Amino acid sequence: MSTPEGEGQVIGYNVPGDRVTVKVGSRRCSCPSASVCSPRQQHEARYDKPADDAI
Repeated sequence: MSTPEGEGQVIGYNVPGDRVTVKVGSRRCSCPSASVCSPRQQHEARYDKPADDAI
């Protein structure tokens, strides 16, 4: 998985926070799911657009 910190492996999920924990070398980093998860990025691009007529 590619993260801002480099290539790594997902080792945990924080569902309420919508974040993943990724092991990069000997370090760990926490990233928003949308920043590292391709399906999540595709979902947000399609469905999370604000409506023009939203109040």
